[in-house]
Amino acid sequence: MRGKLVKQDPNDEPASVLLEKIKAEKEQLIKEKKIKKSKPLPPISDEEKTFEIPDSWEWVRLGDVTNFVGTGMVIPANKQFDTFTSQMLPYFKMNNIGNWDGEFGVNNWTYVLKTQNSDNYLLKSGQLLFNTRNSRELVGKTTIVPDNLNKKILANNNILRIESFGKMKLKYINYYLISPFSRHMFLNMTAATTNVAAIYQKQLNKLLVPLPPLEEQKRIVKKIDQLFILLKRDKNYKKVK
Repeated sequence: MRGKLVKQDPNDEPASVLLEKIKAEKEQLIKEKKIKKSKPLPPISDEEKTFEIPDSWEWVRLGDVTNFVGTGMVIPANKQFDTFTSQMLPYFKMNNIGNWDGEFGVNNWTYVLKTQNSDNYLLKSGQLLFNTRNSRELVGKTTIVPDNLNKKILANNNILRIESFGKMKLKYINYYLISPFSRHMFLNMTAATTNVAAIYQKQLNKLLVPLPPLEEQKRIVKKIDQLFILLKRDKNYKKVK
């Protein structure tokens, strides 16, 4: 994510232009009362910039370029079931995210009964999901809801749902968040008690992300997609996963 994964294209519209579009879009959505106005985030200091990025990129705070929709519903363990009926919804939890590559829905599903408020906590296609509470090793697991999602899935209360502005590629953000660099950063960010760790939304709001031009985001995502396909073909993939 330092600008070395794919070739630079001087014809790309720089990330600074994308940021202006995101700012305008957010202001319009606030005006239409579709999202809430948030407090300004602190300026980014030079000390916070942990590595060099190309001139066409920008360091941004995650909260400035995304919308935190909120976490899901609290459903007690005794109201979660292994079998499905027509009155139930799949309940998306941390173990529905792949440990290594952020794959969506890789394990067995848990099901819960529908409620009057269920529709307020459903996953939407393209959302970035962030696991906010668990052990220190599992806090910060992320995934992207598939674009072709065709069923209702309820989010767990530890799953933060995040949406993008300005056509920004959340899949690029996801790949940055599952990188070893970010995993190490999350370990340092977690607030831990005896056996539970958490990363709070106010921390994520301030999280620094190196943002490339939109077209370069697409090239990076395509490149990493290809690399993951090769890894999954490798006979040792399951061992490292």
